[in-house]
Amino acid sequence: CVVASGAGVSVIAMRGWTLERKAAHYQSLVYPRHFRMGLTSDCALERWGDLSSYSKRSSDNDGLWTSIYVASQALRYAATRDPAARKAAWAGFEGLELLNNVTGINGLMARSVLPGPEPPAGTGGVWHNSSTIPGLIWKGDTSSDEVCGHLMAYPFVLDLVASTPNEKSRVRGLVHNITRYIVDNGYYLVDVTGEPTTWGVWAPEQLNRNQTWYSERGLNSLQILSWLLSAHRVTGEDFFLQHYQWLVEEHGYGRNMVNQKITDLPDVNYSDDELAFVPYLTWIWSGEERESEFLRLSMTRAWNIAARERSSLWNLVYGASGLSADFGLDGAARTLREWPLSQVDWPVNNSMRGDVFFLRGRSRQGSLQSLNLLPYSERSQFRWNGSPFELAQGSGSTEYDPSAWLLPYYLAKYYHFIH
Repeated sequence: CVVASGAGVSVIAMRGWTLERKAAHYQSLVYPRHFRMGLTSDCALERWGDLSSYSKRSSDNDGLWTSIYVASQALRYAATRDPAARKAAWAGFEGLELLNNVTGINGLMARSVLPGPEPPAGTGGVWHNSSTIPGLIWKGDTSSDEVCGHLMAYPFVLDLVASTPNEKSRVRGLVHNITRYIVDNGYYLVDVTGEPTTWGVWAPEQLNRNQTWYSERGLNSLQILSWLLSAHRVTGEDFFLQHYQWLVEEHGYGRNMVNQKITDLPDVNYSDDELAFVPYLTWIWSGEERESEFLRLSMTRAWNIAARERSSLWNLVYGASGLSADFGLDGAARTLREWPLSQVDWPVNNSMRGDVFFLRGRSRQGSLQSLNLLPYSERSQFRWNGSPFELAQGSGSTEYDPSAWLLPYYLAKYYHFIH
């Protein structure tokens, strides 16, 4: 089909692609636009939709986005034995390692890191000069998002990528330092300021006895339990298992996590879904069977609520758990097929469509949402922390990294859900 207008001529054609070819396409997008100091993130486009005008930038969650990419590459290496996948996974691991080393505090990772002396205008956040790596600055007030990412990615690197004693020691050391730092500080992530970060809170006195933390009670209980089990498996230290048992037996964290998924419409937070399914994956990969009934109840409930989103990541993490043979594989595969080849956030407004039914009430951000899920190919969503029902998205000023597609694809390949 040829379409001509005053702006030019376009050719529209249907071409058949395999998922394997699509994976290779997404892989080709990462370098050089989405690789900065070992970190993976989106990039800014100075001219609307023009990839040649890209510039690399820092984000609040460089650690989380990089972790998702690192896990995808570790699984890619395990599934394909492609040396390029191992190289990519280890380069990303070293970026995550840099986020830890730059703070000068064992167990505290930065949100992001940049060459000094000052961050670019409009970067935002609280920045500190590195006391350990002169010339670098790092973003503080690290969130639970970053911890979720780091502690999910490291076990994949340890088991699938690290090959020498030194490499394995570096990975184990980070798992130990981060988890021990949180426990030793009373289940808080303490910043360089000496105070807990805004979202680094897993303490019983907050989650169980402070009403302002009720929305995070189940979610953060799940997170800390998954990390303690994983740290016990990775390090072999009973210290972590003892603290896991104490939180479950004395503070009911196992019961807390069962209802972690919030369903009250004004309080639905799709970012929290990511901060739940990433720790679910951490727990699953740990192979720990302790309190598996809490995991089964929590994860099954969360997935049943989220299943209508047809998230390839949620579905395949649930599949990896082995809890059910019905984990939405067809829906996950359809989403992988529908995901746009271009990762530019082209502006899309579906609010005027005749086939859209509006959801009563707006999103937490005040946006219109649909009751029915539209195809992913007809929307502008490139990460799993946003609402799949939002009707107006995109600006044409950002290209996202492809990790949100790569991780579920390689999970499916690793577990032989697809061939």
